[in-house]
Amino acid sequence: HVYHEMPYTSGVDEQPSLQTINAKLARYGASFDQLPGEVMYVNHCAYAGAPAFHMIMKGKMGSNINVFVVPKSSELKAVESFADNKMHGMVSKLANANLVIVGERNEPIEKALDTITADLNQSI
Repeated sequence: HVYHEMPYTSGVDEQPSLQTINAKLARYGASFDQLPGEVMYVNHCAYAGAPAFHMIMKGKMGSNINVFVVPKSSELKAVESFADNKMHGMVSKLANANLVIVGERNEPIEKALDTITADLNQSI
């Protein structure tokens, strides 16, 4: 999915506000009290057969980290991590969705996952 979206999101820096991010995230029962880092893009997308939240932020190594919030009703396979030659990702379970983080192999996505899940407020 990240590779498919790259032509549309590569080089984009919309600098979305916290209000814009939370407006799109509200559909998934979540919000942030503060920006989870340098966010460059936020929108809805289709992921694993369902509508999803897509956010791109700047990683510690300077490359992009893609963050997805995918409803549990989607076709997303229950794996904790995945990788190919260029990218790697992790999946974390939320109250009503799954959080998927994808970054380049040199990007420490574990730290991004910890930061995002610590800052994310979830509705029950």
